[in-house]
Amino acid sequence: MTAQRISARSLLRETLAVVGSVYPALFTINSPHLIWSVLETLGRDALNLHIIERTLSEHPGAGTFPVNPIYRLAEVPFWIYWLVGVPLLCGATIFYTYRSLTGNQVSVGEAFKHAYRRVPQLICAWIPSALMLYIFFSALGFLQPLIFIALMISGLYLSIRLQFSLFATVIDNAAAQDSISSSWKLTKGREWLLFRETFLMGIVTAVPLQLISLLISRLMSYLPFSSGLGRIYQLVFIVLESSLEISMGVLISVYFVLLYRCLRDSAAAIQ
Repeated sequence: MTAQRISARSLLRETLAVVGSVYPALFTINSPHLIWSVLETLGRDALNLHIIERTLSEHPGAGTFPVNPIYRLAEVPFWIYWLVGVPLLCGATIFYTYRSLTGNQVSVGEAFKHAYRRVPQLICAWIPSALMLYIFFSALGFLQPLIFIALMISGLYLSIRLQFSLFATVIDNAAAQDSISSSWKLTKGREWLLFRETFLMGIVTAVPLQLISLLISRLMSYLPFSSGLGRIYQLVFIVLESSLEISMGVLISVYFVLLYRCLRDSAAAIQ
């Protein structure tokens, strides 16, 4: 048998048709991202301000000084969030979306319970992608252009081949090693298709996100508290921007669950 043809436009239309029914629940599942954005941004700003004030008070008029190692503890919540919180929330999102789209409705609590039971597997399946992101952004600006381009291309290729590891872990209850292997096999020979799909969703979500964020920023600049109450302005802007990012993330989640289902059905048809 031959594999079914996967149409990006059809998937996008189907995504837009069904996203409204799952949006409230998926936004609730991903609301911790909103809380994290507020705490991380305001907390980082407060910590940086404290470091600057302390440095200037101890060494007035001086340049850059080493930061006390105690301030490195502020990075601990960051790593916990990205290595534990993100795969947990992704797992709950994928599970709820898949069960809803297949007519086996579950509650938000049940989605979290399912993801929580598989946290170790989710973390192990997530680590390769997280590691690639960390290496990419750490190397940004420090490498020669050709080396950076080579790193970017190889990282993009690997991310495409491994992007369904979490899906296999959650939907098929696969072990971490098996889910990585499953994603690798499922995407074999589909690299260009998946690149187009990923690029399409990037355009569909990133362009409105940037335009609306810019619009929010411009509108809020005319509000009376924008200059006198900087913290309130910053908090309102973070909440609005993070809510918009979560909304775009919900759209992406539904799209890629549908794509995963199509790829799996296509692979089964070939066999």
